Amino acid sequence: DYVLTKYRAPDEFSGPYIQVAQDLCWFLVILWLIRSFAFNIYRVPSGSLEPTVDTGDFLLVNQYVYGINLPVVHKQLVPFGKPKRGDIALFYYPNDPNLIFVKRVIGIPGDHIVYKNKQLIINGTPVTQTVNTTAKHSQQTIQLTEFLPGKTHEIQISPTYSNDLTDIVIPVNHY
Repeated sequence: DYVLTKYRAPDEFSGPYIQVAQDLCWFLVILWLIRSFAFNIYRVPSGSLEPTVDTGDFLLVNQYVYGINLPVVHKQLVPFGKPKRGDIALFYYPNDPNLIFVKRVIGIPGDHIVYKNKQLIINGTPVTQTVNTTAKHSQQTIQLTEFLPGKTHEIQISPTYSNDLTDIVIPVNHY
């Protein structure tokens, strides 16, 4: 704007407030484009990833890591890349599309996943877990280090929580 000022014809309507409004408008348009197509901030709604990610934490999310999407309608224009085991993924909760869930990918298409007696088994191989000796333990939770193939992260389990058996095969195009 400074360079082009001397070439512009004087405008009787451009005052300091109009200039600020124009600058603010451009800032908001650029911010909307960045948040829609590139990066966005999300708040973690639940404690399912504790102690790695706590309830209420904010995540800066790369919106185009798996492809280019249209904002608002959530349609993928150009797909590239797929989620990998151990990635933290955000998705819309199927029963209420207003809720965004934050979860860790443990199964990729075709995997046979079993969760039994607080032990995750992927394709017949138990995932190694070791007790985290540096973490504080309580009667309600035990913190472990879990070694997913390719990723290591902290988990916590509740020994008193009922243990349901989960045994599923991940369908094509699902995670």
